[in-house]
Amino acid sequence: MKRIGYYPGCSLHATAVEFDTSLKAICQHFGIELVEIADWNCCGSSPAHNNDGFLAAALAGRNLVLAAEQGLEELVAPCASCFSRLKAAQHDLEHNEAWRAELEKRLQASYQSGVRIRSILDFLHAVIGLDALRDRIVGPGLAGLKVASYYGCLFVRPQEILGRQEQENPQEMDMVVNALGGQAVDWPFKTECCGNSLALARPDVAQRAIKAILDAALGVESDCIATACPLCHANLDMRQGRQGLKMSRALPVFYITQLVGLACGLPAKELGVDQHLVSTRSLLSAANLG
Repeated sequence: MKRIGYYPGCSLHATAVEFDTSLKAICQHFGIELVEIADWNCCGSSPAHNNDGFLAAALAGRNLVLAAEQGLEELVAPCASCFSRLKAAQHDLEHNEAWRAELEKRLQASYQSGVRIRSILDFLHAVIGLDALRDRIVGPGLAGLKVASYYGCLFVRPQEILGRQEQENPQEMDMVVNALGGQAVDWPFKTECCGNSLALARPDVAQRAIKAILDAALGVESDCIATACPLCHANLDMRQGRQGLKMSRALPVFYITQLVGLACGLPAKELGVDQHLVSTRSLLSAANLG
């Protein structure tokens, strides 16, 4: 059984518990042991780096120190925001000797830079693998399902930290959807910001951003949206029924791990799809899933 470190972050233990549930379900299905970092702390997302650069690096950096101490050479951070903050901290601590020295002084521990941080999309590609996904499909998998892969901001930016060449039209989630038998639609809003950070301070701005994304997905006749970010999922799923968001039809929003589980024949209830605000029942029934 392959062993890989796991940083759930705050969301996967709370508002995005179905992301956690579905990830653990597919890992068990594929024979992967997730080892949660003992005594992990909040990564500081999303306000810390706007107030204190060192504090933000130290909050996330402590988790990397713990992972190294616990012998975890690889670490999956499913939440896009957590992934972004861990990668940013790793970058900052490797390039700022003063910050690194201060962190080591405060923690009374040595900072090791060798921990490999994987996003959930990297995890699906490099740890599980597309061939393994294809081999485990039950029946037709996601056949007939048109999926709008929504990446949001944090899987593709900033380039100097993530090292990505393709920021406007990423393909990792699309490739997973297609490997599962579904059809990843071509649409222009893959990486547009959903406005989550403004959802409370400027709900009018956030609502316009959400509506634009949902309208674009509906415009290419998507059956659902797939995402890998708890903040994006909350915005797109929770706010569809809000005043001002007049849509031609409701659009279910899945975590990509849920779609993996469904295509592999895992029970929908075990994947947490019944916990979404936009009902998935009629879509799953029509697609013979779950």
